[in-house]
Amino acid sequence: MKQTYLTFPNTVEVHTKTITTSAAGQRKASFTLNSTVNVRVQSGSGSRTTSGYISEVDSYTMTFSHEDKALIIYDNRLKNLKDRDGTVIEVGPLEILNVEKKLGISGKINHLVAQITKVKEGSEND
Repeated sequence: MKQTYLTFPNTVEVHTKTITTSAAGQRKASFTLNSTVNVRVQSGSGSRTTSGYISEVDSYTMTFSHEDKALIIYDNRLKNLKDRDGTVIEVGPLEILNVEKKLGISGKINHLVAQITKVKEGSEND
């Protein structure tokens, strides 16, 4: 049972990265659904083109429970961010840019705060 003072009204699917190597030695990454976790989402920046070919894509700040810390790593991708009613906010794929561990009064990890953004490069299956 999750012991925290935070509420986690949103859900997101966590997809785990696996790398396969072909007979020719080419490596290809694929992502498979690992689990769906509860999160708290705060809005981030919207998409815009700042100058020339430089563009900023949508980003979010997500708070995860300490029990999900094994899933919140840079290799994994997130998809289908939903609100409490099950309405999809963002289809994804989303990638983790930054993970910050927040400690509680006891000194143990209480929750994680991650900066999430849309995947900028790769295929639709990423």
